Amino acid sequence: MKRNLKYLLFAIIIFFSLLGCSKDNTTPTADKTTVSGFEVNGIYYKVTSNSTVSVYYYTYSSDNNLIIPSSVTWDDTTYSVISIGNGVFKGNSKLTSITIPSSVTTIGDSVFYKCSSLTSIFIPNSVTSIGENEFKYCSSLTSITLPSSVTKIEYDAFDGCESLTSIFIPNSVTSIEDYAFNGCKSLISITIPNSVTSIGKGALSGCINITSIAIPNSITSIEDETFSGCYNLTSITIPNSVTFIGEYTFYDCSGLTSITIPSSVTTIGNYAFRDCSKLTSMICLSTTPSTNWSGLVFKYKVETLYVPIGSKVNYEGTSWGNNFKNIIEMGMSNIKE
Repeated sequence: MKRNLKYLLFAIIIFFSLLGCSKDNTTPTADKTTVSGFEVNGIYYKVTSNSTVSVYYYTYSSDNNLIIPSSVTWDDTTYSVISIGNGVFKGNSKLTSITIPSSVTTIGDSVFYKCSSLTSIFIPNSVTSIGENEFKYCSSLTSITLPSSVTKIEYDAFDGCESLTSIFIPNSVTSIEDYAFNGCKSLISITIPNSVTSIGKGALSGCINITSIAIPNSITSIEDETFSGCYNLTSITIPNSVTFIGEYTFYDCSGLTSITIPSSVTTIGNYAFRDCSKLTSMICLSTTPSTNWSGLVFKYKVETLYVPIGSKVNYEGTSWGNNFKNIIEMGMSNIKE
């Protein structure tokens, strides 16, 4: 019996000796960056570093006015909120206003997609891009001011924002992507700054209440369908920087009565002015029609084409000239680029 007790005591001593030896400075500690996420006040955060988090999920709540904090504390650690993940508020029909803190630099795609009750949002000067489908179908959003930090408005960003009446685009923006403002039926006016160098396909299509627009001289190409379905558009200025007008660009702009094509334009795509039913005259400042001007631009013949003095002969009998009933020469004092 005594022998058995002796062995047991020895075994206990050895066990605790070995346990003590294992406690050295190389023992790994828990790294919170391996934690998938945590929740505070209905907002779920994903840890992206030892000091930063991203908003990645939000639970529906009775609070319609959401203020995202600039920092959040969890497990005795304070994290800075630096981004909002893709689709976080997608389909939330209760939210009416959202405030984004200046700590956020990145907002993912489709974040506010179909937030049908959203009427107000504050975007800080730290955000550089408005993502794809960002505010798509936010049918109650009436106005928005983009901060001067934004350089790009992505694909479908405001598509279907049918209550949007005004938007401020800062001169930091260089690119407006495809269908960015498609179907913004209540948009009355929009100013495109000189900083913008590209306007994508269908970017302003279906903006039925826009009456006039000036394209900045930083633009060289007007892509397919850019203004299609803008049937209250009565005035548009095309600068002499533009070389390309795509297919269906002004399709169904039935309010247009006249338009001037600068001499810089070398390509006009098929059906560019199809169903512009009130278009009665066009001024072409080039002395010779380009072979890349499609003969299938209009649905019906336009009444009058005005061209520079001495160039009528260059238009007669061409596929472009055949789109018009009359070709009349005008002096350059009457028509200016």
